[in-house]
Amino acid sequence: MNSNSRLSIPTLLIFMVTFFFHVEASVRVMSTNQTLISQTSAFGPRIGEYGLLAHVYQPLEDTTGCQIVQGPDTRWIALVHRGGCSFQDKVQSMQNSGAIAVIVGDEYSLEWITMSSEDNTSDIKIPSIFLTRTEYSQLLYAQQLQMRNSRRLLVLLEDEDKIPWLSTTLDCTSTIILMICPVLLFILALILLRIRKQYISSLCQYEHQQQHLQKHATLNEIDLEICLPRHCNTISSATTTPTTTMDDDKDETECPICLDYFDQGSEYRVLPCRHTFHTVCIDPWLTGYKSSCPVCSQEFSTNINRI
Repeated sequence: MNSNSRLSIPTLLIFMVTFFFHVEASVRVMSTNQTLISQTSAFGPRIGEYGLLAHVYQPLEDTTGCQIVQGPDTRWIALVHRGGCSFQDKVQSMQNSGAIAVIVGDEYSLEWITMSSEDNTSDIKIPSIFLTRTEYSQLLYAQQLQMRNSRRLLVLLEDEDKIPWLSTTLDCTSTIILMICPVLLFILALILLRIRKQYISSLCQYEHQQQHLQKHATLNEIDLEICLPRHCNTISSATTTPTTTMDDDKDETECPICLDYFDQGSEYRVLPCRHTFHTVCIDPWLTGYKSSCPVCSQEFSTNINRI
């Protein structure tokens, strides 16, 4: 799963929990039957058991709702945006203007907040709710569509216990969290065990290599040239064994590693066991692996200086 394009499972769970615990009320748009989630304020009364049905009105004189305005001649719910004054002043002004409730929307932020006040709010008698940018823009768009048809937008404010899908969703969310958490812990434990196993395996492999290197000493290039000097085949026949430094009783016509003949001008080395190899074939073995013959496995690191 690509972390740049998708949410991880823990992040998604946190988002779901935060999302649903902030849902305390809703705004149902009657013309489209769309439900917008909202957060109730910490002051003023709740929406009530039966909800509030009224037309939405956004004051043209002051869209922030910070001053008293002339409202419509019907039951109306004030729709104002955040800023200009405190939440308490907005609700107080709209209450004095005749609104039965206040909807405060945030034009910029997607974060949920609880509208509160440190002052005395006992004189506030109408409920108020808060919408984030997404829900606020959707409500404004629905209102604009109704205004084009010379109609007012009718909405129904409801508490969370009246939202039909919320209680079921919360139960489902809790169940999903309880089911997924043990699975995530199990997967995490498997990952940690696999990492530990790979670490131990790598450590054992490293120790084995160190022991192998200590047991089988190798030759550096200087010692190799001193102890086992290279020779050059000067015999013209490709099928004749090089005899420049070979014993007469040793009949080798090809390199045991590459299985190629000792051509004229090719360089070779003769090991103490009298096996002969091309230098390009045997040198990597002697300098990188161990100082023994790859054919007969005779070790000669201890008596190499006697050659």
